[in-house]
Amino acid sequence: MAADRLTVGVLSPLLTGTYFGEVLKGISSFVTARGGRVLAFQTLDAALGDHYLGPSLFTTRVGWDLVDGFIVITRAAPDDYLRELRERGKPLVMISHHVEGLDCPEVRPDNRAGMADAVSHLVGHGHTRVAFVGDLGNDDAAERYEGYRQGLIRHSIEVPPELVFTAPNMLEEGGYQAGLKLLEHGAPCTAVVTANDQTAAGLLQAVHEAGLRAPSDLAVIGFDDVDIASQLAPPLASVRQNFDLVSATAADLLVQMARGGTVPLGEHRAPGALVPRESCGCRQQFDLHPVGATEKGSGRRDLAQVLAASLARNAPVAGRAPTARAVARLADAFDTAIGSPEVAAALLAGPAEALFRLHPRPETLPAVMEAVSLYRRSLLEESFSPERLSTLDQCAGEVLMALYRAQVRSLAESNERLQHSLRDEYFVSMGLVGLRVGPDGTHAEGAHARSLEWARGTQARAACLATWTGQGPQAEGPAARRLRVVGRYGPNTAGALAEGAEVEVGRFPPVDALEAGDVGAADVVYVLPVRTPTHDWGMLAVAGPPETAARTGRDVYFRWAALVGVALDHEALVESLEAQRRDLADAYRREQELTAEVRASEERYALAASAANDGLWDWDAQRGDVFYSSRWKALLGFSEAEIGDSPSEWLERCHPDDQPALRRLLDAALEGRRQGPWSLEHRLVCRDGAARWFMCRGQAVRVGDGPATRLVGSLTDITERRELEERLRHAALYDGLTGLPNRYLFVDRLSQAVARSKRVPGHRFAVLFLDLDGFKSVNDTYGHVLGDLLLVEVSKRIAAHLRDHDTPVRFGGDEFAVLLDGVTGPDHVEAVAGRLETALSAPYAIEGHQVVVTATVGTAMALEGGDDPDRIIREADDAMYRVKAVRARSTEPLGGGTATPVPPGRPPEAARPGPPGPTLSTSGPTVR
Repeated sequence: MAADRLTVGVLSPLLTGTYFGEVLKGISSFVTARGGRVLAFQTLDAALGDHYLGPSLFTTRVGWDLVDGFIVITRAAPDDYLRELRERGKPLVMISHHVEGLDCPEVRPDNRAGMADAVSHLVGHGHTRVAFVGDLGNDDAAERYEGYRQGLIRHSIEVPPELVFTAPNMLEEGGYQAGLKLLEHGAPCTAVVTANDQTAAGLLQAVHEAGLRAPSDLAVIGFDDVDIASQLAPPLASVRQNFDLVSATAADLLVQMARGGTVPLGEHRAPGALVPRESCGCRQQFDLHPVGATEKGSGRRDLAQVLAASLARNAPVAGRAPTARAVARLADAFDTAIGSPEVAAALLAGPAEALFRLHPRPETLPAVMEAVSLYRRSLLEESFSPERLSTLDQCAGEVLMALYRAQVRSLAESNERLQHSLRDEYFVSMGLVGLRVGPDGTHAEGAHARSLEWARGTQARAACLATWTGQGPQAEGPAARRLRVVGRYGPNTAGALAEGAEVEVGRFPPVDALEAGDVGAADVVYVLPVRTPTHDWGMLAVAGPPETAARTGRDVYFRWAALVGVALDHEALVESLEAQRRDLADAYRREQELTAEVRASEERYALAASAANDGLWDWDAQRGDVFYSSRWKALLGFSEAEIGDSPSEWLERCHPDDQPALRRLLDAALEGRRQGPWSLEHRLVCRDGAARWFMCRGQAVRVGDGPATRLVGSLTDITERRELEERLRHAALYDGLTGLPNRYLFVDRLSQAVARSKRVPGHRFAVLFLDLDGFKSVNDTYGHVLGDLLLVEVSKRIAAHLRDHDTPVRFGGDEFAVLLDGVTGPDHVEAVAGRLETALSAPYAIEGHQVVVTATVGTAMALEGGDDPDRIIREADDAMYRVKAVRARSTEPLGGGTATPVPPGRPPEAARPGPPGPTLSTSGPTVR
C-alpha cells in the first residue's frame, strides 16, 4: 500500500450514468471517508461503440504503479489483463463479473433472489405462463435467468424453454427485438420478467405497437428500478438494486485487502427489493399499517416508525438514520401545526421538502400521504370534532402541497442541470474546434484542443491531456510505454505539471499535480482513452464530481474524450492540408501536370460512358427535366431524336404493375427522405411493345439536409438474368420429365393444407399415393425412352381428373401422389381414387405400341385439425402397399404391363383388366 495515502483504482467500461456512475459514486464516498482517493479508469473508448457489452479489448497498463488495488466493474478488462494485475500483487475485487481461476472477492446484487421474488409475485397474481426476456450473454442477465428458473420451480411450475426469448443486448433496442420474437410466437404467455428495465421498456413498446396492453394482456416486471421505470406507461414494476450497498461492500473489501487484511473470497450478495407498480397488475402499495397499534396516542409513533421504514427499506444502514430524523421532524411539525393551523404552511413546508430531497422518487409522495392519512385517522379516533377535522385536512393539504412543490422543484433542477450541460457542451465543442465565444456573443479564435482551455467554466476542477511518445500502447519499446503531457488545466497545475514532461504509463495520471488545484474530497480523478477509429492519441485525465444523472453512460467525461479525439484528428488533418498547400504552392509545374491528367481522365470517362452497356440518366430537380443518354434510349429500341427530356418518357413507359414502386422511390429521393445509393428492378415497355426487365440504380445529390437538387443513375437490361432465374425457380419446384410439381413443392402445399385445416373449422384434405403396376416390364421390354413417354401420358391423365386446386406430384420412378385439398368425406376420396384407377388402366398408344399398365392407389384422409405432413404421406404409402397385399392374397393380378403394336391408322382397342381391388380403412386419417 502507498505509504502516504490509500489510492483505489476502479476499472469500468463507462464512468457515468445510473449504473456505472452510481456505483463509482458509492465507492468514492466510502474510500474518501476513510482518507483515501479514487482513480477511475474508463476502458471503453469512442472507437468501440457498444463493445462493452462483449469481451473487453482494453490492454493499457495505465496507473498500475499508483494504485494500491483495483475494483473491476463488469467486463471492464480482459481476463489475462486481470490475472497479470493479480500476479503483480494488486488486490482485486470484482463487481458483477467472474474470472475463472482468479481468487478474489466478487460482489453482486442478489440477482437470483430478486428475480425469483418477481416470478413469485406474478404467480401470486395467478400467472403460470411466465416468460423471460434478456441478453443471456450478459453475466447479470444470466444470473437473473437462473432466478427466473428458481422462481418457477419454487411453485412447482415446469420451466418452459419456448418461453425464453433472447435479446441481442441489454438496451431498449434489444428488448424491442425480443418483443417482436415473442409476438411472432403468438404471445404464448400472460406475464414476462426481463433482465433489466431498458429491455422491459423496449418490450413494452413492441407490445403496445401490436395493440396489446400491460398488464391486462401481458404483465411485465423489469430489473434495476432505474429512473425511467416509474416514468413508463404504465409505470414499470421492477426489482430495485441497492447500488450503495454493492459499492460500499466492494470498497470495504478492497480497503481491508490493501491494508493487509484477510477477507472472504467468493461471492458477496447485496439484496434488492421488488417494487410493485401498475405493469405487474398492482396499484402502488406501501406497507404502512403497523402491527398491534391499537393504543390511544400510538398514531404519531407509528407515523414516524412505519414511514421511515418504508422509505429507507432499500437504503444502506447509513441512510436510514437521516430518514428517521426527517420523518420525526415532519411528525413534530404536524403536531405543532394542529395547534396553530394559521401557520401550518410555514411549519410543514420545510420538513416535507427535506424528506422528499432524501428520497426524490415518484413513490415518496403517495407513501408520505398514505402515512399522514393513517396518522390523521388515528387522531380523529382519539377526538373528533368538525373543527379538528378541518384543521387536520388543512395540515394534510399543506404537506401535499409542499411535496408537490419539492417534486416540481426537483424536475426544474433536473432541467436546469440539463440546460447547463447543453451549454457546457456548446462551449466545449466550440473550444475544441479552436473558437471561443465572447461576452457579446461574437466568435473569435481561441485555444486548441491540446491546451484544455475548453474545460474552463465546466465542472472539471483540473485536467491533463497526454499523448503517446511512440505509436501507442500496442507498440514495442520504451517509447510505447510513455506519455507526453501536451495540455493542462486548473489552478496551480502549471507549477506542478510542465507541458512536454514525459510520464510512464504506469504512473499516469499525475494525480498529485491535478489535486494541487481546487479539487474537493468527493471528487474523482477520471482517466479516459482518447481514441478514434483512425488514431490512438493517448489519455485524458479529469478531476471532477461523480456524474449519475446521465442515462447512457456516454455523457460528460466520455463525450469530452471523444470530442478531444475528433479535434486532434481535425488538427492533424488541417496540418496535413496546410503542408499539402505549401507543397502545391512550391510546385506549380506539378499542378499543371495534374491538370493535364485530370483532363485526360475526363476524356477517358467520356469514352468509357459511351462504350458502357448501361444507359445513364440525370434528373435536374430544379428544372424538372431528365437527360437520357443515347445508350439509355437504345436499350428501349429508340433513336436519339425519338425520346425527349421529360420525366414522363421514363415513367409512362414503366409497366403499370411497377409504376407505384418507381414513383414512390423517386419521390422519396427527391424529397430527401431516401439517402444513399438505391436500386430498383422494374419493367419498361420498349419500342416493339415488349416489356423488358431493367435494373435502375440512382443516387441523390443534395446540399445539406434539404431536398435533392439532382438525381443521377444508370439503367441496365437484366431481362436474360430474370428469365434464367424464372427457369431455375421452375426447375427447383417441378419434375423435369412430366412437368408435375416435385416432392418439395408438394410437401409445401401439404403443409399449407395442414395449417388451413387447423385454422378453418370443417376443412379436410386427403393424400393419394399411386404406384404403376407393370411399369418395370414396359421399361425392360421397350427401353427407358418409351417408359419416359408412358410416364408423361400417365401424368396427363392424372392431371385431367383433378380440380384446379388439387396438386399431383411425381415422387420418382413410377410413383405418384395427389393432394385433394378440401374434401367432403371418405366417399369423395374413394370416388376420386376409383376414377384415377380406371383412367390409368386404359391402354396407351405410344410410338406405334399399345401399352397397358394398371395402378394401385392408397389413400390417407386427414380429419379436421390436420396432421403432420410426413405422417400423412407415409399413411397413404402404407395404404397402397396394403391394397397390393390384399390383391395378392385374392389372386387378383397386380396389373402386369403389356405392349402390342398398333397398326398405322387404327386406334387402340379399349382394354380394362378388371375392377379395382378392395379398399381398407382405419381410424384417424382415412386410409385406402
